[in-house]
Amino acid sequence: MTDKEFPWYDGGWLRCYHSARQYLGANDVSALATFEQQMAPLRTRRDFKPLLMKNLIQDDILTALKTHLSLMSEDDMDPTEFFSFGRLISTDVPILDELQEQLATVVANACKEKVERNYNFLSLYNNFGICEPHMDAPEAKWTLDICIDQSEPWPIYLSDTQEWPVPNPKTDSDLDWKSFILSTVQFREYTLMPGDALLFSGSSQWHYRNRIEQRHSNNYCHLAFLHYVPEGCRKRCRPRRWASLFEQPGLATLPAIEDYISEYESDSKE
Repeated sequence: MTDKEFPWYDGGWLRCYHSARQYLGANDVSALATFEQQMAPLRTRRDFKPLLMKNLIQDDILTALKTHLSLMSEDDMDPTEFFSFGRLISTDVPILDELQEQLATVVANACKEKVERNYNFLSLYNNFGICEPHMDAPEAKWTLDICIDQSEPWPIYLSDTQEWPVPNPKTDSDLDWKSFILSTVQFREYTLMPGDALLFSGSSQWHYRNRIEQRHSNNYCHLAFLHYVPEGCRKRCRPRRWASLFEQPGLATLPAIEDYISEYESDSKE
């Protein structure tokens, strides 16, 4: 597996998945069957439709979130994705942990399966804000996208639920894969206002936002992302866990998994 396969943001997870399948298929067919069975709950049913929940977040909680943002310092923000997404992110936010726990039942009822909360973060987009087409790793199978504040409405575009794991785009070497996805997949526009939330399947729906419109001197969109996974599946979502979960030590030595662990899977996400 190379970076040219599944080249989008979070595509490294799919490189891990297919590398694991190839390894198990060559070394232990029964273990491959177990692996695929255990991964099945990470699939999203094909008839799932995104749900826009107007005014889901109560005014007092929305005010508390805005207050938290106003009190944040540079030390509270991670600039890692400043140039790729035009955003700062903030993790380990207690008010988000509480909100995510409170909304778990809402999400479970909407997606029609039992869920448990996974990671969350604040996403503070600025004048350079953009979100290129991608699908997330299954750690974000269910994504609740909450609008906290914005200079102007900034639409997100979602595809229908895709077959998962999605195949690698069949593109020629001189064809840009983003253009291929945008020209062959149908998208629907969703617009959120402060207090609104959008539930979608981040790992099975292509999604993107265009460059934020330059209407003001300070263009911004402040969002909270709450991610949920099927109940009991948190460890299955993490390639670093596969060697022990499936009693296959060789999985830990696969280059795709080693690369993914070094880039994405820190202890803070356990």
